[in-house]
Amino acid sequence: MLATGANVEAVSAFIREYRDLPAVLDPVLRASAGAPLLDEEGLRNLQQELLPDVALATPNLDEAAILLGEKIAPENIPELPLRLFEKYGCNVLVKGGHEPAKRAVLVDRAIIDGEIVEFEHPRLDVGDTHGTGCTLSSAIAAYLARGLPMREAIERGIAYLTATLEHSLRWTSPRATEALNHFPDNVDSQRP
Repeated sequence: MLATGANVEAVSAFIREYRDLPAVLDPVLRASAGAPLLDEEGLRNLQQELLPDVALATPNLDEAAILLGEKIAPENIPELPLRLFEKYGCNVLVKGGHEPAKRAVLVDRAIIDGEIVEFEHPRLDVGDTHGTGCTLSSAIAAYLARGLPMREAIERGIAYLTATLEHSLRWTSPRATEALNHFPDNVDSQRP
């Protein structure tokens, strides 16, 4: 979450200086309740300076709508990656977790080097868990840093996120809390 135009400019300058690093941007623009998390200058800088320089942007449907400046009809969801690519020039993965229809299978849609790719994976019956978008983009960035091609990095990032959700941690006292388990391979069977 970059919050301000100055922060977006600083990240943009870093990415321009280190072009060989594959930057992945999860454009956190609004809170779940609707409050803006990036000021107007920040959004403008993100659109004009940052998006064209990243290796991959990973917006959800709400963020894609803001980046395109329009409401998205459900029938237009499949074309979002291409439209964002045409507008900003970067690879795009539009996450399908916010799709209006609650299907058993989620479809994340991407455009990778001009090719449209769909990634299908099961919708898990978990609560309202925050941090899934950040976790996915960070996992993809880590796999890219290890030298994996973009498509494989996305596939592995989705698999990692799925594992963190499958093994998410839940507490009920003093109030219900759910958190991703970022170490799903070492899950303690004695969860709190």
